Parts: sequence; structure tokens; C-alpha cells
Amino acid sequence: MYIVVSGATTVAEAAENSAIADAESASNVYRSHDRFVHFTGLTPGTNVFTAKYQAVGGGTATFGYRRLFVFPL
Repeated sequence: MYIVVSGATTVAEAAENSAIADAESASNVYRSHDRFVHFTGLTPGTNVFTAKYQAVGGGTATFGYRRLFVFPL
């Protein structure tokens, strides 16, 4: 899952802005992944932060309990 920024600032999908999960062969395996990304150099104004999902290399993926928090520093 990538975090992208649009609006006053544009930040495209990038590996350093993502939470990466390893594939599991067993069914019903639940994993929790947290990631903190510090975006610098944002243009003042309205910036929209969006979670985007990467394509699965094979099989299927299910995401649940997704949360995106944005804190101004």
C-alpha cells in the first residue's frame, strides 16, 4: 500500500512511501503492518493524502482495518 499526495504538492507512488507485506501461503493469516512516513517540503495549501494499493504479483490479497493518519509537524 502506497501513500500518495495530491493537491498543492504532488508525491507519486514510491517504495519509501509504502507498507510492504510478505506473501503468505497459509490461508487466514492476519498480519499487522505499521509505517510512519515523514513527508518534507510540502507546499502550503490543501494537500490530499491517499492510500493506494499495489497490484498483487499472483493470487489475491485482502486488506482490512485500514487506517491513514496525517499529523502536521
